[in-house]
Amino acid sequence: MSNNTEALKERGMITGTANYDEAPDVRCGFCGGYYKADEPEMHECEEASND
Repeated sequence: MSNNTEALKERGMITGTANYDEAPDVRCGFCGGYYKADEPEMHECEEASND
């Protein structure tokens, strides 16, 4: 079983450095603002809020 783990480490599949809890920020194509990639529905465009 340790051979399998070693093979995964060599391929970079087990590094211990990835943080999957935090979603990256994504830029809005309409207003240029930013929002979390896993919560696009929480973003309100500045242009839309001025209407």
